Amino acid sequence: MPLPIWQKLLNLIFPARCIVCGQSSEHYICRDCFGKIKEKTQQVCPICRQPSALGAVHPQCRSKTALDGVLVAAEGEQELLRKIIHRFKYRYLRDLENTLGNFLARAMIRNLDNLKDQIVLVPVPLHPRRQRERGFNQAQRFCEYLAKNLELIVSPILRRDRYTSTQTRLSRSERLENLLGAFTATVGVDPDKIYVLVDDVYTTGATLEECAKALRAGGAKKVWGLVVSRGV
Repeated sequence: MPLPIWQKLLNLIFPARCIVCGQSSEHYICRDCFGKIKEKTQQVCPICRQPSALGAVHPQCRSKTALDGVLVAAEGEQELLRKIIHRFKYRYLRDLENTLGNFLARAMIRNLDNLKDQIVLVPVPLHPRRQRERGFNQAQRFCEYLAKNLELIVSPILRRDRYTSTQTRLSRSERLENLLGAFTATVGVDPDKIYVLVDDVYTTGATLEECAKALRAGGAKKVWGLVVSRGV
């Protein structure tokens, strides 16, 4: 996406540098580093991690999750993506929003375009305290990008009721316990729609899992996840 005029003028005074390699660049990711981020073409079941069309949960894995599947947009060097996502989340470099949002949009077009009329995007919510600390919700920004560029519906129908400690160093079981009952669907959902939870990274899956349970409790019949990257 072309830079706005004000950003170009600012770059003349304070030249932008690639956050990955440090080279001068029009954007915060230079062409060389951007080229290292590859679109994910082989999706896997989020539970057993075996190949699966669209990232759908295999029948034998259904009892282990409330999700129907998780679509991952990008793959490649995990450290590179981790750095980009971290800079976007904690420094809110707007240029990176377009970069990451573009990968999400392309994944939607490749895999779910024929279901466009049935899809409702749901951003994974932050607790109000966490959102005040950070200043924005990255999942909400991704949803707005997708809504604008793909003409999709966004419905922030999930609420995070409980402020939880950071998940970074917790195991999957600890994350699930930490998030237990943390989300609530604020209004009823349409059972004929496909609800797509949007977030940045899928690591243990605990956050998407608890969000999916809340949507199911609210009446959703189909719940998917859409993330930029799968963590390690």
